Amino acid sequence: MNEPEVKELVRKARFPVRLRETDVEAPGLGVDAQAAMAWENKRQMIRREVGKQGVTYGIVGPRGTGKSQMGVAIGRELCGQTKPVLYVRAAWLFVQVRSTYQPAAERTEEQAILDFLKPRLLIIDEVDKRKGSDAEDMLLENIVCGRHDDGKDTLLISNLKKAEFEASVGESIVSRMCQGGGVVVCDWGSFRTGH
Repeated sequence: MNEPEVKELVRKARFPVRLRETDVEAPGLGVDAQAAMAWENKRQMIRREVGKQGVTYGIVGPRGTGKSQMGVAIGRELCGQTKPVLYVRAAWLFVQVRSTYQPAAERTEEQAILDFLKPRLLIIDEVDKRKGSDAEDMLLENIVCGRHDDGKDTLLISNLKKAEFEASVGESIVSRMCQGGGVVVCDWGSFRTGH
């Protein structure tokens, strides 16, 4: 393993600083052993599939259950194998694409979308924080389905319940999850508050 190369991949992944620079393998202080074990089991289940043929997972559940932490832990592990990873919040994904519509934009819409198709693993957090417009729904679908078609992995993180999440992302994405991946429910108490 080339340590400078791994550090550069972690930097380029744009993980949140709080999760990038802490021990993301441990789900939190004061977390009961049963919740910590459930978190670890689900992380390992996803990790066993990521990096093989291209899977799409939804990681859903209430706030504070370590969903983003789980995604970053998996992402950092792939960076350690010198595989490129990108973390983005859904709102910023749409902002980056919309910024190409400005007359002075230096990149095209196609270039912006290709940036999300390139990494081995794309982690899109807060998928539920979309406006739900047809344009955003189509963009999300095109990115996720394009990645699936190319055999690349995608993690979609949301605070919605399973059925709400599936309705939110739409039939095309859910169908691809059936072919590789699925929805992982994080239904234990908050790691932040202990409730």
